[in-house]
Amino acid sequence: VYGFRVRHAVHEYHRRLHPPACGKAAYYYVGIYIRPKALFNSANVFGKRGSYCLFFFLLLLLRVPPAAQKARRPLFGFQQFKFAALPSEAQRQGYLLYSIHTLPSALADIVRPTIGVITNIGEAHIEFFGTRDGILKEKSDIFKYIGESGRAIVNGDDDKLCTLRGKLKNVLTYGLNADNDIRGENVKDMGLEGMRFDIVYGGGRITATIPSPGIHMVMNSLCAAAVGLTLGIEPELIKQGIESYAPVEGRMQIIKTQRLTLLDDSFNANPTSMAAAINIACRASGRTVLILGDMLELGEKGAEYHRNMGKKAVECGADIMIGKGPLMKNACEETERAGIETMHFDTSEDIMRALDNCLRDGDTVLVKASHGTNLKDVAEYIKANF
Repeated sequence: VYGFRVRHAVHEYHRRLHPPACGKAAYYYVGIYIRPKALFNSANVFGKRGSYCLFFFLLLLLRVPPAAQKARRPLFGFQQFKFAALPSEAQRQGYLLYSIHTLPSALADIVRPTIGVITNIGEAHIEFFGTRDGILKEKSDIFKYIGESGRAIVNGDDDKLCTLRGKLKNVLTYGLNADNDIRGENVKDMGLEGMRFDIVYGGGRITATIPSPGIHMVMNSLCAAAVGLTLGIEPELIKQGIESYAPVEGRMQIIKTQRLTLLDDSFNANPTSMAAAINIACRASGRTVLILGDMLELGEKGAEYHRNMGKKAVECGADIMIGKGPLMKNACEETERAGIETMHFDTSEDIMRALDNCLRDGDTVLVKASHGTNLKDVAEYIKANF
């Protein structure tokens, strides 16, 4: 039965999203990782924007040593399923923490989580589900498998997720709005140094500083706190976990080189995360240089989403726009029309050659694109040469 469920889930995943790429290796991989499920309380994290950062937040809250904070990715290298088996503080029981981005119901059916988390309903993967309502339906299927005593944790500020109130049992919401169960107050933006805020829950309050910029990091902290409180983790340990966070490579990693400040967010992108990254970069000191590549899996509205990124760059006051890929041409047209110095290239190598005559001391440089666009090489070039 176990083997059948694993094979069915992986086959269904590949049938719907990657029909040519289905093989036995994935069955064995998933089977190995999932088999201990009866020994663990399991928590699922789902939501393209921020789920990777949130995954590592939760590792910190559960006091996992840094050397063990590595997500396994069994499904042929796709960033769809991340797993960690975690020892509890008392060493008496463990947790299974996993994160999925696509086809949640099949994988949630295997693990049967006691906590299900959805961080947002954005535009990522809209190519496959048509509308945000379609994405909501697909993601919320995980709550069918959390059981009567399970807990659903959702972003109460999200216009789609807030509609789940009253439709699900045991829902816990988090966000900045006053009607959330776990809410953020007294938010202070400290630029690239991070965000300071209060986490308010029931009759308690936690004051914390997350050493990473952007309001989305406050939302990730609130979500992690909601999971931590549900698991009975002490507030002081939640505070320590949040304040111990350090970005992983390619995830809004702030690097001070000898000549400039690099915001390496090259690992992945969608319209919401890219707009947030542009805003962060343009509020930093020095000239703002945006190096942006195509965002993938956006369907027929892809060109429109990219034009909006160009408009966002204009609105935020970017100084230089460098684009890569056919879709990002749409953004470049918007910035060029507004008088911003704009360049567009088809390859990373061409971008690197252009940077030698483009970048100056004191610049703030953002590098961001979908993983498949491959701007990591550009970020590495800047680290090594500037």
